[in-house]
Amino acid sequence: MTADIPEDKVVQDADNSEGTGVWTLAEAATRHVSAPTIAASHFLRVASSNRAERLQIFDLIGGSIAGAKKQHVSDSELPQVIEDLRQAVYCGFLAAYIQGVNLLARANKEEGWGVHLSEVIRIWRNGCIIRSDHIADLLQPVYEHDEHL
Repeated sequence: MTADIPEDKVVQDADNSEGTGVWTLAEAATRHVSAPTIAASHFLRVASSNRAERLQIFDLIGGSIAGAKKQHVSDSELPQVIEDLRQAVYCGFLAAYIQGVNLLARANKEEGWGVHLSEVIRIWRNGCIIRSDHIADLLQPVYEHDEHL
């Protein structure tokens, strides 16, 4: 195993076999579209892609998570904690989704493609990395009403 090839390929972007994250971030930067959720998810995926490096760091800090404290949640608090986590994940999905729509909207305007964002959302319903009927149900009617948002 060489140092520059991940031991466990968690993400394709780590070895340049797939570039969706890279392309999306390059387009967002070029077009001056804010996409912090997409950027953070991409960089965290790349950071997590090298198991050998993670194990080396683990050994360097003494085989424990330095400074991390195990969190204890009582049985009565557990339902609320789970709901809070569910809402946080949903918020992240929604933010990334909207950032992708915003990027497409900017490119659509600048390039004069004539793409209907409501149609993009319809297609994403069954083909996007984020497959969410609820988000599509929420946004598709909005864009059908006003494609220029």
